Amino acid sequence: YDARLVRAKEFRPLVVTALEALEDSAERERVEPRQFLRLAENYNELAKDEEAFFKKSIVFAEKALALVPRRQGPLNLYAFTLAGLGRFEEGIEANRRAVELDPRVYKSYYQLGLSLALAAYGPAYKGTPQGEVFKRQAIEALDRALDLAKENDYGFLSRNDLENVSSPSESRRSR
Repeated sequence: YDARLVRAKEFRPLVVTALEALEDSAERERVEPRQFLRLAENYNELAKDEEAFFKKSIVFAEKALALVPRRQGPLNLYAFTLAGLGRFEEGIEANRRAVELDPRVYKSYYQLGLSLALAAYGPAYKGTPQGEVFKRQAIEALDRALDLAKENDYGFLSRNDLENVSSPSESRRSR
């Protein structure tokens, strides 16, 4: 899907109609996790402008996860959605489960690092001892993601990218 199209205000009525049709199709099939994942991803995109959509997204992320509980992608999507709802500790736990499934996959460490950083700099934990723990763990997870990416020759992930995530500046956070 094209995130720009999903989030474009002028296409919102069309996008909502398309998502409603996909919901009907997904509910009829019920055994195909990809449709539930598409719905969760698209509602997460809409939630960037209107947080209420995270409540719809979590329903579909949970349905996908119920069908494929031992797949990293759905676990990471579920974790992202939980973070969007402010349920950081649950999201971090889901990311940790994804890492445990296959600790050789850099993307799960990257997603874990993002969840930890979101928690560390979020209003509930920023400036607290637990926030500092999350920050340290975020750096460790992101460092591991970078190491795995280098080992597997994924040149698109750089230390600068990870530093931007693990220690956001005031200017980036205010955008």
